[in-house]
Amino acid sequence: MRLFAPLVLSLFILARSSASPDEAQAQPPPETSRPWVLTFHDEFDTLRLFDRQSGSKGWRTEYGNGGEGTLGSRTLLTSGEREIYVDPAFKGTTKAPLGLNPFETLGGAVSIVARRVDPETSAKIWDRPFTSGLLTSKFLYSQQYGYFEFRARLPRGKGLWPALWLLPMDNTWPPEIDIMEGLGDPSVVYMTPHSRAGGKRVSDTVAVKIKTRPDGFHVFGLLWDEHQLVWYVDGVEARRAPTPADMHKPMYMLINLAVGGGWPGYPDKDFSVARMDIDYVRVWSSEPKAVSVADAAGVPQPAFDGPEPSLVEMLSQAPPGPGQSDAVSERLAAMQTSVRTAMGRGALSREQARGLYAELHQVALSYRGVKYGGGGLTDAKAATFKAQLDKIQAKIDGGSAN
Repeated sequence: MRLFAPLVLSLFILARSSASPDEAQAQPPPETSRPWVLTFHDEFDTLRLFDRQSGSKGWRTEYGNGGEGTLGSRTLLTSGEREIYVDPAFKGTTKAPLGLNPFETLGGAVSIVARRVDPETSAKIWDRPFTSGLLTSKFLYSQQYGYFEFRARLPRGKGLWPALWLLPMDNTWPPEIDIMEGLGDPSVVYMTPHSRAGGKRVSDTVAVKIKTRPDGFHVFGLLWDEHQLVWYVDGVEARRAPTPADMHKPMYMLINLAVGGGWPGYPDKDFSVARMDIDYVRVWSSEPKAVSVADAAGVPQPAFDGPEPSLVEMLSQAPPGPGQSDAVSERLAAMQTSVRTAMGRGALSREQARGLYAELHQVALSYRGVKYGGGGLTDAKAATFKAQLDKIQAKIDGGSAN
């Protein structure tokens, strides 16, 4: 997510699609077969921050890259961000705390507040124009596999980049799992696994549209086991991918609100303040030796039977760039529109549409693998994709004719 802008995708699918041929070998989601044990939670009635001097446990407020308190520890330079992540004890380039607090707690939630600072303050924080907040559980909690859940309300505004993500405890990168990223529009979020398992870095980003109350609180979840990654929004499956070979290690959580960067762009000159609200963070494990936290009885079990799948919809991350659009990708997009149209007028049932989306999903993933994974799209491969799409089109036409 954070070190490099993700790859542009030109294909899109509706949520609840089934797996690709490679993903079909993945096991059923653990929630259907193993009991969940609550291993960590923070309801944010108060905010506990890490203090190395006193040894107190809590959320860490900087990355640690380049040493605590340094510029590299307080922002991600490679992403082009313009904020500095601060806390009440942060000294910037001075010798005394600056008294900058990006965190507010009210009504059982913590807010990360991003602000534009005055020139005098900017001079003390490496001439950066914005402050914001970062919370990481690196010295608080980490886990390999499980279900990670955040309830959050995202900010709206140009240049804002909220994120919920996981990084390895062994400080390697990648892997990285982005449970949710936003780009200043709460109605669209991004979900990305980053991996180098195949020898080169791969960032497979999918955009998901939230159709209901985008400016309200939503529950973002990630189910992670040795076979697969499954993302959820409000209990509805939003995407699924195989677990890469380099993601079998403990990871810690990060919550932050970046301002500016190569991906989200930059705020307008009249920007002054924005906030990301976090209601809770909860983590469960289904491993046989998992130990439950003492107050687990007061926290509801995770639920995967949320609202109708129409709550969320997968989208293309951005329009195809020059030279990326072609007949196959354009046809895939058109056929998905045809399915939506037919379902909307009652010619296809929801289950029929879901099955057709699943078939289109398989073709789309296979096609992306051919087009972007090397080897190129030969005439023979193009003919194969055309034949597959012709068969699916016949099913769409048949259902529409009923």
